[in-house]
Amino acid sequence: MELRNVETKITGLFLAIQGLLYGTFLVLDFTRGNVHLSSRIKYTVIILCLFYTLLHHKNVHKKKALCLRVAFVFTLMADYFLLLQDRHYFYGVLSFLFAQQTYGIKLDLGELPGNTVQKKNLPLRILCRFTIQLAVAGGTSMVLYYARVIINPLLFVTLLYFFSFLTNVYRSLRLAGEHPANRSRLLFAAGMVLFLLCDINVGLYNLADFIPLTAKAGQMISSFSSLLMWAFYAPSQVLIALSIRNYQQNV
Repeated sequence: MELRNVETKITGLFLAIQGLLYGTFLVLDFTRGNVHLSSRIKYTVIILCLFYTLLHHKNVHKKKALCLRVAFVFTLMADYFLLLQDRHYFYGVLSFLFAQQTYGIKLDLGELPGNTVQKKNLPLRILCRFTIQLAVAGGTSMVLYYARVIINPLLFVTLLYFFSFLTNVYRSLRLAGEHPANRSRLLFAAGMVLFLLCDINVGLYNLADFIPLTAKAGQMISSFSSLLMWAFYAPSQVLIALSIRNYQQNV
C-alpha cells in the first residue's frame, strides 16, 4: 500500500509538471513567442514521459512496460529530428514507424491469451501484420504513382507509418472496449486517439504541398494546424505514459 501511495504521489507530481510545461508552450505558441524555447519545452515533455515509464511501477506486465519504454526512445529520436533539428524528416518518420511497430507488439501481448502456446506465435503474428501493412503501403504507393505523384523514400515510409498507426488506433480502441474496467487500456486508447488528431493536423499543415490553395486559405490552415498538432500531441504522450501503471487494484 505504501508503494502504491508513493507511486500515486509521483504520478501527481508528473502531471503537475506536465501541466505547467503544457500551459507554457501553448502560451508561447499562441502569442508567437520564443520558438526555440517552445521547442525545448515540448521536447522536455517527451523526455519526462520516458522517465516516468522508467520508474518502478508495481505489478506491471514487464514485456508491455518494456514496449512502452522502447517506443518512447524511438519517439524521442523522432522528435529530435522533426522538432529540434527540423530536418532529416525521413529518419524522423522512420523513428515514429519503429515506435508504432513497438506499440503493435504491446497490443499483441494484450490480445494474446496467457497460455505459452499462443505466446510462441508472437513473432509470426508480428511478421504477418508488418507484411500486410507493407503491402497496403506498397499498393497505395502504386496508386499514387499512376496518379502522377512522385514516390520517394519519405513518402513511402510515411504511408507505412500511417497504416501502422491506424492499425494500432483501431486495436487499442477495440481492446479498451472489450475491457472497460481496465484503466490502463483506456488511457492508452485515449492517447492513441489524441496522437491521431495530432497527425491529422500535421497533414493539414502540409496540405498546400499536395492541393492548390489560395495564399489566405493556406496561411489560415497552417496557422491553426501548427497550434493544434502539439495541443493534441503532448497530452497524447502523457496519457500513453500513464498507461504503464497497473490500475486494476483501484477498480
